[in-house]
Amino acid sequence: MKCKRNRFLADPNVPTWIYPIGESESVSGACELVLDEESCKSQCQEQSDCNAFTWRGEHITGGDTCCYLSDHTHHEAGFTLGRGTDHNEQDYVYCYKEDDSRDSNGFFNHNATGGVGGVKKDRSGMCIPEGGSLHPRMYIGTNSVTKNGEKCKAWTWEYSVQTANQFPEETLEEASNYCRDPSSSGGVWCYTGVNFAGVRQWDWCDIPTCNQLWRFDLRCGAEFPAANGQPSECSASHPEGYSCCSNNGWCGNTAEHCDCEDCVDYTDSNECDNRPCGYGICKDEEAGYSCDCTGSGAVGSHCGIALFRMDLRCGAEFGNSHGWSAQCDPNHPKGYACCSPDGYCGNTEEHCTCETCTDYRGK
Repeated sequence: MKCKRNRFLADPNVPTWIYPIGESESVSGACELVLDEESCKSQCQEQSDCNAFTWRGEHITGGDTCCYLSDHTHHEAGFTLGRGTDHNEQDYVYCYKEDDSRDSNGFFNHNATGGVGGVKKDRSGMCIPEGGSLHPRMYIGTNSVTKNGEKCKAWTWEYSVQTANQFPEETLEEASNYCRDPSSSGGVWCYTGVNFAGVRQWDWCDIPTCNQLWRFDLRCGAEFPAANGQPSECSASHPEGYSCCSNNGWCGNTAEHCDCEDCVDYTDSNECDNRPCGYGICKDEEAGYSCDCTGSGAVGSHCGIALFRMDLRCGAEFGNSHGWSAQCDPNHPKGYACCSPDGYCGNTEEHCTCETCTDYRGK
């Protein structure tokens, strides 16, 4: 379970957000169960219909400890997490089970316990599937270097104006200095510092593809996994020639990176590792590479021009970047590949099988 201490969704003394198991309305008032924190957690873990719990200690209640079990999480109920200021951190705890579902912002509950079923290892949101797409708001990876090679500032930086509820981690501390899209700008970015006038500066970042074995921060080797979890390599086509991995895990182009006993030179490796084919599939060939845009929902010599929109609208009334009728992403991570008569992409019968629906899967 993932727990947030000293975090609340409403007035921590009157938890009006709590939805008791089996109820559709939130409640407040009397304590549901008088249990200590660990017992409250165990009760929720053991019950398949419990998805979250709140535990309040004596410091807050002024009496007995209170345990509230719920079959809703804050993601489902549409609440954001506030931060307590005058409550003892040990006296207010909110915990919820995680699976591979998304909340209303498209955020994944990533890589944690899926209730009694145990650990779920789902890398959705860590990288862009080859031939697929990933909305910037869904990215939960750890890239912290901009397209221009600058190191990102932490989101707790004194000049940052973002708030915790704009991030999938729901805390600025957990968001660290990772590239994110807190402002729904259509791409991931981060702050990089201030200029001579004291004005904060920012820059765009890239999201790695799931078949990409090199890292933006130029680390390499087994101790520094790529976004797909495999040991990272160096890019064979790095613009500065940083294609060799040194014995201390850095990509570079000097003798210390390329010619030592434990160095690895990736210069002649797969030419597709630099993501040259956009939304399409890259095929490494003896001389160069080729891009296959079939079924990618994109066009262009490098399959980089998407025919779909990130806001999931589609049809003649909603143009894509070309001004043409927008399609749906045939490789959408949630399967939203069908356009409904109302101009929304989705995966239900109302989107895929009605008389005027359009199914873009395989097209």
